[in-house]
Amino acid sequence: MIKIFYGPTVEFEKFLPNSIRPKTLTKLITELDAQNRKLDIVVPQDKKTKRKKPNIKNLVATTEEYSRLSDSGINGFLSLLAEVNISNMYFQNPPDTIVQQLKGVYGDISITEHRYKKISVDMVKNFYKDFGKYILGQEDSKNKLATNLYKMSQNYNKDKPLVVLFYGPAGVGKTETAKYIASLMEEKVFRKQFSMYQNNSFADYVFGANHTASSLARDLVERQSNVILFDEFDKPNSIFYSAFYQMFDEGIFVDKNYTLNLKNSIIICTSNFVNLTDVRKTLGDPIYSRFDAFIEYKELSEEISKKLIQIKFLKIYDGLTETDKMLLNKDEVLNNILRFANVMKNAREIERVINEYIFSLLLKAKIENI
Repeated sequence: MIKIFYGPTVEFEKFLPNSIRPKTLTKLITELDAQNRKLDIVVPQDKKTKRKKPNIKNLVATTEEYSRLSDSGINGFLSLLAEVNISNMYFQNPPDTIVQQLKGVYGDISITEHRYKKISVDMVKNFYKDFGKYILGQEDSKNKLATNLYKMSQNYNKDKPLVVLFYGPAGVGKTETAKYIASLMEEKVFRKQFSMYQNNSFADYVFGANHTASSLARDLVERQSNVILFDEFDKPNSIFYSAFYQMFDEGIFVDKNYTLNLKNSIIICTSNFVNLTDVRKTLGDPIYSRFDAFIEYKELSEEISKKLIQIKFLKIYDGLTETDKMLLNKDEVLNNILRFANVMKNAREIERVINEYIFSLLLKAKIENI
């Protein structure tokens, strides 16, 4: 029996029968290598006899284990299996090359894909009702995004991913919105920071140059959520965007090792550009035209900045020890920070300023008491 499972490790563990005591692919390779080396040392080459194949009841191979195989090990995977008698095989996220080999010989293979949660009408209602509790000052963004989420909840997208671009200055709620949507499904957003990759490494990562290295496809097949966030999507060279054409159009992502199903996913890309003209110029029309919606996030007003200051101040203050709280005049410290609300325009800056101010006061108080 051969079963293939596509999805995250936590779900693969649930997929496996409870009672099995499996041998892992890594352990099998280690044992076979040791056995072959022993034969090479003990038995002269011309006197070797065919050894009896070991019996294995259950073999389990997880996503990361394939990266430990050489290219010849991947391409000749059946030769490895032929060295043992295996009753049951369970594969998590095998590369396409291995799947093709298994199908070619065994034919009857059970394939299961993890079913990710889909956005529902009730989730959209909750999104609309509670958005302001998590993201401040972005009512227009809320309305436009809720409209697109509703269309998806009713399957007007025909299983196509919802692909949206959040654009606007840093620290105004773009990433937090993606996290909030995932939280409605009780999941953790899948997030990749594109600014972290240089051109050469990004090409290998996106197109899957080698099965032994990390790749976008391998990370995506292990994701725990269908809410996918590509932060700072505008940072890579535009020549790499061709890798996303089919993903955005059909929900299919193909690299050298994997073919992934991303249908019904919510793909959110972000950019710190403040207008669509700059976004379009940087991304180029071929990828720009594939977005379903462009959602603007505006710079925070002074009123919203004051609300954020109060929220973040209380969170930081409540986390202090009772001894440190005694060293501060809570109302006075808050009012001093509020005076600068007109020059603090994003949440990250607000949190940084509050932290610096509070802890500088605490340090000063400690030094004066020495």
